[in-house]
Amino acid sequence: MENQEFDKVIFCGNIKDFPAIFQNSLAIEAYHKPIAELEYHGTTSVLCKMTKNPFSWIYLPDNKYFSHRIICTGNFAVSNNKDKNISTCVVEFTDYLSKEEIQENLAKMPFGINYIAHNFAEYTYPIQSKATKDMIINLKLTVENDNVYLCGRFAEWEYYNMDAAIKAAMVLLDNID
Repeated sequence: MENQEFDKVIFCGNIKDFPAIFQNSLAIEAYHKPIAELEYHGTTSVLCKMTKNPFSWIYLPDNKYFSHRIICTGNFAVSNNKDKNISTCVVEFTDYLSKEEIQENLAKMPFGINYIAHNFAEYTYPIQSKATKDMIINLKLTVENDNVYLCGRFAEWEYYNMDAAIKAAMVLLDNID
């Protein structure tokens, strides 16, 4: 898409990439430092086998577990598990954990959880500071003058669930000329 022109651009990517992407086309130098300083958490997601259970989500609010939740993906459809005594799940940990740290933590958890594979996603949860919302609002107003619009969890640095992200997109589309 290089060297193509558009009347409007809706940016749904990570706002941390925004200054580099639009470095020659938007006057946003004043926002470079505040954008660079935005904080976030990543998530280590671990695919596992577990003992069959009736749950869809399990939260273990105890300091002895590093995990913040277990998503019992094997229970979402009857066809998910061939072995009726074993189910699959995704165990989520805030930020990066090594395979060894993951396995140490899984050994402490109930439901006979056994490691299969894992993935770390650096950007999963934007963290708001006292100044974040105002900075993002002002940035949005600045770039909207050039018909560039920010929309989405990391574009707006807002903790959106999927329903809220879809609503934000629909509202934006209704408001664009």
